[in-house]
Amino acid sequence: DIDPTGNYLLVGGKDGGLSVMDVNAKKEKFALKSGSTDYFYVARYSPDGKKIVAANLDTMVYIFNASTGSLDKKFKGPSDIWIWAMTFDKTLTYFVAGGSDGKTEMYDAKGNFYKKINGFTSTVWSADASPDSKEFVMGAWDNTLKVYEFGCAYMRLDIKNGEQWVYSVKWSPDGKYLLSGDAGGVLRLWNATDGTLNSAYQTHTSSIDNNISVMQ
Repeated sequence: DIDPTGNYLLVGGKDGGLSVMDVNAKKEKFALKSGSTDYFYVARYSPDGKKIVAANLDTMVYIFNASTGSLDKKFKGPSDIWIWAMTFDKTLTYFVAGGSDGKTEMYDAKGNFYKKINGFTSTVWSADASPDSKEFVMGAWDNTLKVYEFGCAYMRLDIKNGEQWVYSVKWSPDGKYLLSGDAGGVLRLWNATDGTLNSAYQTHTSSIDNNISVMQ
């Protein structure tokens, strides 16, 4: 992920590696110390750039101070899974974490379990919050992407992606579209209001994994 100023790049990886890179200086600003040695597959800046939220395969969610790299808080996410997907609202009131076997849960600002997210039957790979921070979208190996409301966890949209696993999802900055990338190498643009397919692009011959982006 990149911070709102465009000056810092957040990079996660194996062995508990999580670093903030200075884009202009082309070097590491500091490493984030989580105390974990497991893989970080999800790491994002909060919309205001003040916090970094990350999750890894040890099922923990970590919240860091983005200026100093200090660990503010950590809490246990869904048990007995690997966390592949995570998102949160802009006030950091709700956190959603999901992963293997479709197990997905929502947590409150204190890190306490809040609600179970129902609907997925296979591994959840990607998640993103809407620009207004009222909803979130998740994509999974059950060939679907689904839109839920933060807080109540109501499922507003259940979009079928044909016969292809969904590896990556992203909300457009204007909030009008959802972008998905799948195991067949196809990008699909969906209407975020009613879930209808707007367009599709064959971009690769194999899967589009966890990182895609949408321009304004």
